Amino acid sequence: MENPYISIIIPVYNAQEYIQQCIESTIQQTLSNIEIILVDDCSLDRSSEIIETFIAQDKRIRLLKHDRNMGEMKARSTGVMAAQGQYIIFLDNDDELDARACEKLYESARLNKADIYGFGTLVVCPDDQSRTKAQEYYKNYSGYIYGKDILKKGFVERVMTRNIFDKMYTSGICKKAHKLLDDSQIEADKSPIGVDSYAFLVIAFFADSFFGIEDKLYKYYYGRGIMGRSKLSLERFERFCMSAICINNCRNFFLDRGVLEQYTDVLNSFYMDLINTCTAVWRDQIPRKDKKEALQIMMSYWSHTDLLMRFASILEQYLHLNEICSLKSWKIPYSLLPKKGNIVLYGAGDVGKDYFHQISDSGLFKVVLWVDRDYLSIQDNGLQVNSPDEIIKVNFDCVLIAVLDNSAALAIKNFLTESLNISKDLIIWHDPREER
Repeated sequence: MENPYISIIIPVYNAQEYIQQCIESTIQQTLSNIEIILVDDCSLDRSSEIIETFIAQDKRIRLLKHDRNMGEMKARSTGVMAAQGQYIIFLDNDDELDARACEKLYESARLNKADIYGFGTLVVCPDDQSRTKAQEYYKNYSGYIYGKDILKKGFVERVMTRNIFDKMYTSGICKKAHKLLDDSQIEADKSPIGVDSYAFLVIAFFADSFFGIEDKLYKYYYGRGIMGRSKLSLERFERFCMSAICINNCRNFFLDRGVLEQYTDVLNSFYMDLINTCTAVWRDQIPRKDKKEALQIMMSYWSHTDLLMRFASILEQYLHLNEICSLKSWKIPYSLLPKKGNIVLYGAGDVGKDYFHQISDSGLFKVVLWVDRDYLSIQDNGLQVNSPDEIIKVNFDCVLIAVLDNSAALAIKNFLTESLNISKDLIIWHDPREER
């Protein structure tokens, strides 16, 4: 086969559940002159066996194997160095490419000269709200960007993603960048969230031009990986905390080239995005029983001052003079709630947040909708709280009011019965300060 136009690189680790669909999306490409490089990072499942069955059918597929687990970034680098294509695309082992992806991108490269070519991502998720939010995050940029503005648009202005997977790169610039990636602080079994952005930052630093198209050519399955999970284990949470390593690697990269002052805004924005994500995950996705230990993990990676000063509103109930305090827990009237019932939670203040986490952790009930009168300002803080008007659109067994004051609870009851025609028998409130 003549030298391929495009090399598709897929890092593989324990991917037997999704790797077949992933590979099928590559061999079905309408552009045939491609190569598909899979790098097995010492999988413990049937991943390599499944890949071998495809190799027997398609000579464009190559399998490279690590003799020990080295991590996703190293697996990508192995693939990059072996690539023979003019261009390189990265594909995660649980995602897929649109059948026209390579053809569309090669045509774009033929008409528009650039070092990096961007394209859109189609988010696949059964939950409409999560899909809409994720789709907004994975927005793409159409048109040209030049020089330093590539990093600025991705990391500071955020009008394009800083992902590595929704772009095509010229082979030369991709190989140059991957030779310089520092994985000395990255443990193979704990690849940090942010490592992809670190790789993209180094590639974009050497790029003179970027050209983006509107087509959504990457199919991302939200929730298959670490992103999109409602609850996280401490081990998975540490991967978010370890993103601090990526910040340090980026800083060292700029320092080594004597350009740190020129890219301070890029580094600061990247830092804030990662620490913000880390803290939000701790707040919303760590079970209450793990909060203390998770906070200790977070503080071992990030500056205590930054955590306290920038996210005091989130941490104040868990920190006091650098000591971890006991958590306040409001009393939920469990005996009044329908067993295994669908609950609408009304209120997103201190009581509401505590109720939400207690109910979610219990597994005894399900919060089908969380509402608050001030839902817009609460959404700005990253919580998925909706307007009370949404209540009539969902199926529920009761509305649990999460407020301290009896008069406030009475006002909410009146609103629910008079404005939304909800039966009084379906509305529950009990003073959270009292034992029941």
